[in-house]
Amino acid sequence: MDFKELEYVLLIAQEKNISKAARKLYITQPALSRALHHIEDELGTELFVRSNRQYIPTYTGELYLEMARSVLAAQQGFQDKLKHYKSAKNGTLSLGITPGRGRFLLPRVLPAFKKIFPEYNLKLWEEDVDTLERYLREGTIEVAVYTVISPSDYKPREFQYKTLAREELVLCTSNDERYRLLSKNLPTRKDPWIDLHLLKNESFLLLKENLTLGNFTGSLLKEYGLDQHIIRLSSINTLLALAAQDIGLAFASRRRVEEHDDADKLSMYSFGTEPMSWSVVAACRKDYQIEGPVEQLIRIASEVSQKYRT
Repeated sequence: MDFKELEYVLLIAQEKNISKAARKLYITQPALSRALHHIEDELGTELFVRSNRQYIPTYTGELYLEMARSVLAAQQGFQDKLKHYKSAKNGTLSLGITPGRGRFLLPRVLPAFKKIFPEYNLKLWEEDVDTLERYLREGTIEVAVYTVISPSDYKPREFQYKTLAREELVLCTSNDERYRLLSKNLPTRKDPWIDLHLLKNESFLLLKENLTLGNFTGSLLKEYGLDQHIIRLSSINTLLALAAQDIGLAFASRRRVEEHDDADKLSMYSFGTEPMSWSVVAACRKDYQIEGPVEQLIRIASEVSQKYRT
């Protein structure tokens, strides 16, 4: 089977006449007849019945036609993408990402992207989510990578989203024994579970409120009545370093804790009535067509996020 054979059968079915099909294919009628007989011999069944000088597809013929349309559509899609990629040797792609996410993803994603598009110019912005979404609206950037926690964080009328990974959020403490004694093992949780109500005398280290995790954990502590002793900082790495020294408790994704320099000095605990997690997404404007270099960048970022997900 080759693409020409698929086209031959499709055109015979379309014209219902082998002579007309041959003329459109710019081959002789005997040559097309031989090609059809060859296909049918290979399949061991007829694709058409001849009735009133018309070629009518058999049941097997209908199955063949369905397959042929699918294969040729896929082949055309491949050719279109290949042509687009070949023409994308030179260009500019503007990417926005939150600082913490950039520290993890960019060193792993950009080298792989450069192997595919070595001459492509990348423009990078590290900003908070609100700023990144404003840049998307203004057209300053084409794609933004950040995290969303609740359905209300999504803006489907403005943006389209590709989920790169889901990451669990955990409570981080020093390795002090007192936290372990407050926790218990649950069959539904990967880490020991701790009741946040038992931590009313503790200090909490949170990110600033303009950051997704800072806003979420601030609301969480207020819900539990634990917002009396809060220290807010700009860097998740600083929060975890201080938590490792028992200066306070912090919240982070499991992946962020396990890659931190002080990971061996930190203990992770699950919390809440359900496991807490957030989605890492790539966002583009609603009217933006995701293809070519942007499509490849998102694919690589997804593979990296899935590989290092914990």
